[in-house]
Amino acid sequence: PEDLKNQIPYTQEIVAQLAIPSCQIPGFEADDIIATFARKFQTHADVQVTIVSSDKDLKQLICDNVICKDPMKNIDISKQDFMTEYGFDPVYMLDYLTLIGDSSDNVPGINGIGPKRAQSLVQQYQTIDNMYANIATMSEDLRSKLQEGQKHVALSRKLIELHHITALDTMSLESFKLNIDFNKYHKVLVQDHNFNSMAKLIDELKKKWIMPIQE
Repeated sequence: PEDLKNQIPYTQEIVAQLAIPSCQIPGFEADDIIATFARKFQTHADVQVTIVSSDKDLKQLICDNVICKDPMKNIDISKQDFMTEYGFDPVYMLDYLTLIGDSSDNVPGINGIGPKRAQSLVQQYQTIDNMYANIATMSEDLRSKLQEGQKHVALSRKLIELHHITALDTMSLESFKLNIDFNKYHKVLVQDHNFNSMAKLIDELKKKWIMPIQE
């Protein structure tokens, strides 16, 4: 949307002024950058990766040391939480989303297959390729839906699939370390940009940072 598009350069400028580490790669979506880093550091046993997003696409990245934090619901979703909800491993989220589609992202999916049926199919067959390999054993109604929707499968998968960005392979965690500076945050946000309502929040965060709660 035009209103949102116009805010992007201002947001990028403020992030730079706040000295918050950020990353953007021309030609790639933010999801691809997140996926590249999550997969890069999931092999580090001493690193806990937290993806802050309510985007269902990113749930396919959840594993033993990668969790998703839903900022809208303020909940953390671990691998066990995911499997309790969906009944299949997060790696198969791509197949699940390919089946149901997403109108907000113009992902067609397969007409007539909703979340419950898609969940059941993935629980039983895991991958879409395996579903089509066993299509002869399915009910006539389900077989018809899958055959009709097969023409959309490749496109849907391509739109949902998260890509690896080789340009990020050499970047280290240290390059993204945030140096906390509450005085800078107050100057940039409150004094320079007049976000007056944030003054109290910054002061509260500063107190928590200086005097953390002892458990």
